[in-house]
Amino acid sequence: MTTPIETLNRPLIKSAPLVDATSSSNQYVGRVAVASGDSTVTVSTQVVNSDSIIMLSYQTMVASHQSLAVSVSTISPGNFVTFALSGATLTSDMTIMFEIKRAS
Repeated sequence: MTTPIETLNRPLIKSAPLVDATSSSNQYVGRVAVASGDSTVTVSTQVVNSDSIIMLSYQTMVASHQSLAVSVSTISPGNFVTFALSGATLTSDMTIMFEIKRAS
């Protein structure tokens, strides 16, 4: 018998659960590339709603991107979400990680 990936150690999980980050119509977690010079990127997904909790993080960053802020600029419930970069000019490609959680 093999040990499951999410092994419980009393109330704590010892390892992170794995998720499928492939692109699909019901994508709720993933990575999206932002090209140099762009300030927005759109993710098409049916999972997003107006009350969704969206967590954002950088996967790749260089020193010139340290003053960048990533935010949600547009939500079209059941269709797409747009992320915006602000604070500095994007001088090289960057990857943003996101996770969408339903609040209701």
